[in-house]
Amino acid sequence: MRYMLAPLLLTAAPLYAEGLKVVTDIPATQSIVSEVLGDLGTAEVLVTGAGTVHDMALKPSQARSIQNADALFWMGEALTPWLEKASEGRTAPTLELLGIAGIHLIDAGEDAHDHGGHGDEHHDAHDEEHEEHEEHEEHEEHEEHEEHEEHEEHGHDEDGHKEEDHDDHDEHGHDEHGSVDPHAWLAPENAAVWALAIAEQLGEIAPEHAAAFASNAAAFVETIEPLEASLSARFAALPEGLFAYHDAYGYFAELGLPDFTPFAATDAQTPGAATMRDVRALIAETASPCLIVDAETPQAMIEALEADIDITIVMARPDGRPDQSYAEILGALATAFEGCVAN
Repeated sequence: MRYMLAPLLLTAAPLYAEGLKVVTDIPATQSIVSEVLGDLGTAEVLVTGAGTVHDMALKPSQARSIQNADALFWMGEALTPWLEKASEGRTAPTLELLGIAGIHLIDAGEDAHDHGGHGDEHHDAHDEEHEEHEEHEEHEEHEEHEEHEEHEEHGHDEDGHKEEDHDDHDEHGHDEHGSVDPHAWLAPENAAVWALAIAEQLGEIAPEHAAAFASNAAAFVETIEPLEASLSARFAALPEGLFAYHDAYGYFAELGLPDFTPFAATDAQTPGAATMRDVRALIAETASPCLIVDAETPQAMIEALEADIDITIVMARPDGRPDQSYAEILGALATAFEGCVAN
């Protein structure tokens, strides 16, 4: 039996001695995972260049990477629906970041409601309607009473806030359950929660490195509060009159980004002719307007706007660039918005 000891010891060596190989959906996810991994693995990113993160055709090599990765970290179907099917059949762990408990999420229309100050107007109007409803509660055929009963049947609270959210969804074409704004990495507080969850997941895969992953995650969390303070200070210096093709910056608005008017919804669908007419009218009424565009903005639209409207156009990458750190991704976005002032 003693001659079999050496082979047994060899098989007991750490399975991940050469480092973990994980796959991520976008550079923002890659940046957080890389902070936690440190030098104990590599994080491949699928979305690397121009085009939309919402609809991507994978290369065969990328499809293989997804299936063979020790772990897959992605935002979720709300951002990259194509990855749901591509990851089918995986046996190794997969972590959907938008589904992790404890993160801060906003509705896909919530940020749009608040742009340009419309959020307060909507809230006031809703309060008036709710008061009227209470005054006429005894009239069962009253329209608002019927709406209220419908909310009650769907489990909404009586304080009116859930009703407001439900009305918002209907008004903007969402289904009755609403939808999440998937650009949640633009809330640094979420990145902190994710880093800890990623460390826990990696520690389960490679227990021999669990302490290192936890230490790396803790160090990353320590950078979040100063990053938030820096972004808030930079946003405070920005002017009004901002426009964005992609409604991706609702979480930034919570850090003090001035009100802005989006062209397209959070899924970056091309806006219709009526929407473009309305936006053009707003631009014409705005002093020194500035438009933030990204890789999903149709080039023809940019050229058309530049041709007949006096507007500053600045390019941004809300999902970041491959191999940037998390702070670099958010800092580059702040720099893009500051380009509106520089021009």
